[in-house]
Amino acid sequence: MRFIELEELKEILEKHKKWINNEDGGVKADLRSADLRSADLRSADLRSADLSSADLRSADLSSANLRSADLSSADLRSADLSSADLSYANLSSADLSYADLRSADLRSADLSSADLSYADLRSADLSSADLSSADLRSANLSYADLRSANLSYANLSYANLSYANLSSADLSPANLSSADLSYADLSSADLSSADLRSADLRSADLSSANLSSAYLSSAYLSSAITDKRYIAISCIGSRKGSTIYCFEDDKIWCECFSGTLEEFEKRVLETYPNKDNQYHKEYVGFINYVRGLR
Repeated sequence: MRFIELEELKEILEKHKKWINNEDGGVKADLRSADLRSADLRSADLRSADLSSADLRSADLSSANLRSADLSSADLRSADLSSADLSYANLSSADLSYADLRSADLRSADLSSADLSYADLRSADLSSADLSSADLRSANLSYADLRSANLSYANLSYANLSYANLSSADLSPANLSSADLSYADLSSADLSSADLRSADLRSADLSSANLSSAYLSSAYLSSAITDKRYIAISCIGSRKGSTIYCFEDDKIWCECFSGTLEEFEKRVLETYPNKDNQYHKEYVGFINYVRGLR
């Protein structure tokens, strides 16, 4: 790790500014593996700078211009990047846990395998960003723009995605268990094999979304916009969870089980053969009710 003195940093930034403007004496900023912990870089112009593997923990980069910068494997834990321009930046494998990225511009940024757990990304622009295999556990992405973003294999468990725009996003097979997706736009999103167990999908737009092989047990779909008919019943079975059935696909999700209605009935009768058993009555009652609606 290379420690950068304040005067040296000022000189690097001044030469970088000249490099951006094609002026004599200009040198592209090379801050690879630099120790910039708690540095004041507010509104700094670091376009295309090399900050790979730099230590930027708790640094103030609010409103900084980091467009096309290389921040791969950088340590940005608890950094302030609010309103920063990170479009087209390379943030692959960077640690952004607990970072403040409110209203940041991350369009087309590479965030593959980045750690964004507990990060604040409210109203951030992540359209067309690569977030494949990123860790977004418990991150706040409410009102974020994630149109056409690549979130394949991302971990979004317990994330707040309420009112987020995820239209045409790739979420296969992302972990969205217990995520808040209420009022989110998921139209034309790829949710194939996604884990949506206990996810809140109230009033979400799922029109033209691909939900093939998705796990929907205990998901909350009240008032959601869907192309298919779903019915859910809550507080039944040993875990008092939600059981969901899709008519068009003849698929039922109940706790760890997913399969056809006939397969579910067979499992119920094997598990609870006694007709006087409360769970037998609850599940068989639901099965018969669904059959009456088909």
